[in-house]
Amino acid sequence: MSIKTCLTRLSLILLLCALSACDGGIFGTGDGSNNIQIIGDSDSGVPEDNETESEAPDTTGNDAAPETEADTNTDVSSEGETVSTSFENLQVGTTSTIPGIHLINVSDRSISVFNETTGANVFAGPVLAGSVSDAAAIQIGDNNIVISETDNNTVVASIRPLSAGTSTLTTLIVRNTDDSSLDVVKLSSTSISLTPTMAQVRVVQASVLGATDTSATFMLLPAGENPGGSAILFNNVSNDSAADASYQIVAPGDYRLVDSLSRVDAASLSVEAGKVYTLIIQQGQDTPVLIHEDDQLSF
Repeated sequence: MSIKTCLTRLSLILLLCALSACDGGIFGTGDGSNNIQIIGDSDSGVPEDNETESEAPDTTGNDAAPETEADTNTDVSSEGETVSTSFENLQVGTTSTIPGIHLINVSDRSISVFNETTGANVFAGPVLAGSVSDAAAIQIGDNNIVISETDNNTVVASIRPLSAGTSTLTTLIVRNTDDSSLDVVKLSSTSISLTPTMAQVRVVQASVLGATDTSATFMLLPAGENPGGSAILFNNVSNDSAADASYQIVAPGDYRLVDSLSRVDAASLSVEAGKVYTLIIQQGQDTPVLIHEDDQLSF
């Protein structure tokens, strides 16, 4: 289907918002737009000293890992499903020789992450619902990672092993599922631009859009006062294929992000040369398009 045909089929409201750094709050402050918001790593979700809702776990390594089934290599969720997987990340993504990891929590629950290999919590404290952790270092090679709900220690998923290469960066996205449980999307990320005069963008669907999970095309269409280059198509995007999201090279400028099935409103955004973005799409939220600036990750 041509871009011209796609455009004639879609009736969209142009919502302008400039992409800028966020200062705090749940997924940043945004700029007043009701369908797109910038999320940043300053929103670590770690409770302040005077917060009592959920205490940050000890990061000295004295805390025990969440309880799992004995003598097996799998963890079982509260629904009885096996949730242990492996993940290998050998894609160079940082200027540090040490591998890094961070978590984007788009679920409705606080999340804790424990590294059984080192015997310590991965992050400084729980990553609260609607928050983003700072990036943290993990060891080169195999790491056994357990992701659990902070409040009741229920295991959401375990990664046995997470095999991390030198200078790699792993992103975990925790999201709600239709059956009221949680799952984890594992992605190889980059915080360094391979094309300083261009941007890198990927699209991750974090929830089912509409009645069923249907693959669709998301399009970045040049628009606004400073239109970008040619249209960019992200094909076969779905909730089920979120872990397959990959970066595409995008010329700097203004765009509209359009769902070919019109399940979410179009979102206007600007991309900058040398920056790296993950666009997270979710249904049933005030801001269905969340922007994470991967190039801001450092540890």
